Amino acid sequence: MLLVSALIVLALTQSLLILGLLTLIASVGARPPFVPVPAEILPDIVRALEIRPGLVVCDLGCGDARVLAACSRAEPRASYVGVEKGIYPWLAAVMQSWKFGRTGNISVRRQNFFETDLAGFDRLFLYLYPDVNARLLPKLKKELKPGSLVVTCDFDFPGLRADSIVDLPGRFLERRGKRLLVYRF
Repeated sequence: MLLVSALIVLALTQSLLILGLLTLIASVGARPPFVPVPAEILPDIVRALEIRPGLVVCDLGCGDARVLAACSRAEPRASYVGVEKGIYPWLAAVMQSWKFGRTGNISVRRQNFFETDLAGFDRLFLYLYPDVNARLLPKLKKELKPGSLVVTCDFDFPGLRADSIVDLPGRFLERRGKRLLVYRF
């Protein structure tokens, strides 16, 4: 039985590596490409989202769902939804969500987030290009319920002042993951 379990873990690990490689290959030249947030800032993202039991948290353009997984580990009594259009990142996100099958608190949709109804979400995380943030802002203003919190990584919403900015020290050599911008709608 132990051997069978070890073989299953090995097969899943290899599958994730292959899927990761396919995701990387598929993202070359894609618009927008899959660019994951640096793993070392995940705890900062979780803190900025201020997740409490019963809240519904969404990651628009969730990629491999690493943000959702980190949030679920920190607060398993909330619900998490990933929205991803790209097939390979979506597959990686689905596999990531399977790890949380016991709690069942992560779901992943393969969908264009411009077509996603945002009214049911209490928290949103975004790691999107500035032009995408600009196009998304009217939708956020229209659909999010009052008091919803939106956290973006690195890029702001043009013309909208963040309620707070979390500078991430020690990120000077990296071009990604230097700050989090927190907005209340």
